[in-house]
Order: sequence, then structure tokens, then C-alpha cells
Amino acid sequence: MSLIRVVTQGGPGGILLLLYIIGSGYIWSGSIDTRAVVFVAVVAAFLLPLYVELDSDRAIRFISYPIIKQSKEQIDDKTGDEDYYHDHPDKQAKLDDYDEKTYRYTVLVYAGAFIIVTALAQAVIIDPLVYTVVGIAVALTGAAVSYLAFQNLRKTIKTSPELYG
Repeated sequence: MSLIRVVTQGGPGGILLLLYIIGSGYIWSGSIDTRAVVFVAVVAAFLLPLYVELDSDRAIRFISYPIIKQSKEQIDDKTGDEDYYHDHPDKQAKLDDYDEKTYRYTVLVYAGAFIIVTALAQAVIIDPLVYTVVGIAVALTGAAVSYLAFQNLRKTIKTSPELYG
């Protein structure tokens, strides 16, 4: 697993997190030019996708276990004990595409959740009304991103048994 692969596969979730942290850093420090703000944003945008990559089973199951359980039962009924991926080279590209989609949606769900929690915390901590309103608006945007990503993840997982037909 290379650094570039982790960063690029994080996709929209990693980029969203990067931009959010740079914006939050600007609010707290007053400047985007602060190297510490950019460094923290880049590290965070790398660490979240890296975590999901390294612990993908637990990360995905945490947010969608019932859906996975149902789909896995359907897949097991179709394949049995067969090593489907290696025994069907013609299906490998579709299975890899499925894995990439679930990975990206999972990163987006976690990035959205992080944005919700931290934006609401900042809205409470920061005193001026403008920053409070912006914090709540950003939290609502994070909630929308997280919800839509979860719905796409759910739809992707539910259709996964079709890949094994």
C-alpha cells in the first residue's frame, strides 16, 4: 500500500476533510498561510483514509453491519466455500470496483461524521454569531454528506450479491 494510493483512493472524503480542516484552521489562526494548519489538514486527510484502508472490515461493519450480514448470507449461498475472486478472473475488475466504491463511501461517512462533531463543537466554542451560524451550516452540510454517502454505501452493499452470479 503506497502513500499515493491511500491519498488518491480517499477521494472526495479526504479532500472534503482537507478543505474543512484548512477552513477551521483559518478561523482559529486567522491565516491560511500558516504551515501548521496546512500540515495538520494534510495529515488528517491522509490518516482517515489510511485508517479505513487498514481496518476496513471493522470500519465498514461499524456503520452497516445488518446490511453486510444479509448480503454475505446471499453471497455464501451462491458461492459456498469457493474462493470466488481468484477462481473467476473475469469478475475481478467488477469486484475491485465494488471494493473501491465501498471504501470511498466509508471514508465519506466518517469524514462527514467528523465534520458534524467538530463543526458543532466550534459553533458552541466560538463567540461571534457569524461563526456560530457558519459552524451550524457546515455541520448540516457534513450531515448531508454523511447521510448521502451512507445511502450509497447501503445500496452498493445490497447489490453486491449480484456480482457473484
